[in-house]
Amino acid sequence: MTPNEYIIATPELKDSVLYYPGSGLDSGPVKLFGANTTLKKVVYCDYGVNQADADHFVCNIEGFIAEPISELRPVDFNVNDWDAFWPRNPGATRFHNYQTAFGIKTTLSHKSGSKFDFIYLATESVQTHTRLLNAGIVPNIVVLHDHGFGENWTSFGAGGELEELAERCVMPEFLFVAQGTQPWGDYEQVSDYALYDGQMHAYPRAVFRRSTET
Repeated sequence: MTPNEYIIATPELKDSVLYYPGSGLDSGPVKLFGANTTLKKVVYCDYGVNQADADHFVCNIEGFIAEPISELRPVDFNVNDWDAFWPRNPGATRFHNYQTAFGIKTTLSHKSGSKFDFIYLATESVQTHTRLLNAGIVPNIVVLHDHGFGENWTSFGAGGELEELAERCVMPEFLFVAQGTQPWGDYEQVSDYALYDGQMHAYPRAVFRRSTET
């Protein structure tokens, strides 16, 4: 079964919140899930993307109509400064820190009827997950892709800080995992790996679901 077939056939994926840490300008996941189920909210996060590129990206995702962009501020997530989106770990600020941070928001609509908020945050992805949870934004789909650039202070896949955070707080029901990235423990593969239109990198991806045995 392909990921889109699984998504269409799975009622639990309706009204989902999708989080993509280290997203870059990769429209593949939002196009796949946005076209095949109803979404409630999508949050992309990457501190290596500048605001001009992020603005252009969110307004030009093929197949979607974007409403005017608005800016987000730290207070929208119940904190006062962008530095609250970085962990107290020296490795997390080797390349980018809170002085480069920004947040933007729009609403995307698809002809399938899916209409959802789309947020892009130029912040550190692990700590941002904490900020989302504290603001009542609880992802039930997390996209996992370790690009292997050597710049991250931790991995997004198994054994990294993101998995440890989820274990302490809220484990998402679904993962969308790139081939070559290790899925978190206690998840089972429920679709085949496949490539999709809009991906930045040619890595097949598969849907994983939290095991019912946990």
